[in-house]
Order: sequence, then C-alpha cells, then structure tokens
Amino acid sequence: MHRSCHPPRGTPAGPFSTGRQGDGRPQGAAASRRLHTLSSMRGGHRIGPHPSINLAVLPKRHKLSRRRVLDFADLAYEPLLLLHRTFGSRQWFEAAASVAHVRPRVRLESSAPHTLIALTEKGYGIAVVPSTVVPPSSVCAVPLIQRKRSIGDWLTVAWDAQRSLAAYAEQFVDDLVAYCRRDYPGRALIRRAPPPPRPRNSGV
Repeated sequence: MHRSCHPPRGTPAGPFSTGRQGDGRPQGAAASRRLHTLSSMRGGHRIGPHPSINLAVLPKRHKLSRRRVLDFADLAYEPLLLLHRTFGSRQWFEAAASVAHVRPRVRLESSAPHTLIALTEKGYGIAVVPSTVVPPSSVCAVPLIQRKRSIGDWLTVAWDAQRSLAAYAEQFVDDLVAYCRRDYPGRALIRRAPPPPRPRNSGV
C-alpha cells in the first residue's frame, strides 16, 4: 500500500517495545515520559541494542551503485522512493535534507519498505530504507552519510513504567543486548560507514 499524502503521526506504545516503534518510528513525548529505558536496570547506563542507519537502495546498473558510501548531497537530483513520515528513518532523512538545504525529488511514498525496493529494482528511483531492512541481492544497498556521519540513530529497549516487567522479559532484554553486541540486522553495511554518535553513558 502506498500513497502520496501523509498519514496521521503517532501510535500508542505497547507495554514492551524498542525505543522507536516498528521500523524506528518515534514515540510521542507523553509516551516517552512513561518509559523506563535500561538505565533503570543498569545503574544509570543507557544501553542501545544496535545502531540503525539509512541506506540508499539502487539498481545494480545505477551510476552510484559502486560507491562504498553515498553522501546525502548525491541524492539531490535523483528520483526518490521514501517511507511515510511516521517512520523514524524518514525523520532522519528529513533532518538531513534540512541541514543540506535540499528539497528532495520524492516520486512515491509507502509504508512498505519492500515495495519501495521492488520499484527500485524496476528502475523507478532510489529507495531510502533503514538498515533493519535487508535488501535482496538483486539490488545494491549503500549507507548514506552527511558530514562524515551515518544518517541514523541507536535503537534502545524501553517499556511502560506503569507496567511491571516480568523476570522472563528482563532475561529477554539481557539476551537481546548480548546478542546485538555480536550481530544485528544490517551490521555488514553499517560497518562500511562511520556510525551515528553513541548515546551518552552507553553500555554498548
């Protein structure tokens, strides 16, 4: 499903979720005030499971597909396929556009990353998706950077402070953090570019 208009922002947070909803969609201010991050379990250290950055997904025949990384300015005159504005990764993109004083050529918006990737494969434009989405081998995915930094953020684990956290959930968090120190979605691509700044007091 895709459309050119923008859907309403924000959806309620669940009792246990990442610090950004779904594919990196930000929680509202009211919800964030009710969230405990892992700092409440880790002596003041904010622990992020792993970073997530924006990727440019291009057809293999595209002139930019051989780059190891792409500067945001390289997209200035390219037709773009973007996720809706409710996605956190889209907010990262918009912030980069504002910094670069660029008005992107948005050809299409969708709520489905793989729809954008399929259209990219057919030559309709360059898709911008987060590194949590693993593109198929039929296209090229390249990290986006700006001012020598990846365009993205660190994902964190959070839960509703008004709900108790069961022992099995706490164990799940411990296991998740330990696993993400070794591997996580998009790790190989993320390592090709400078990572986004780590959160202060990060235990990662």
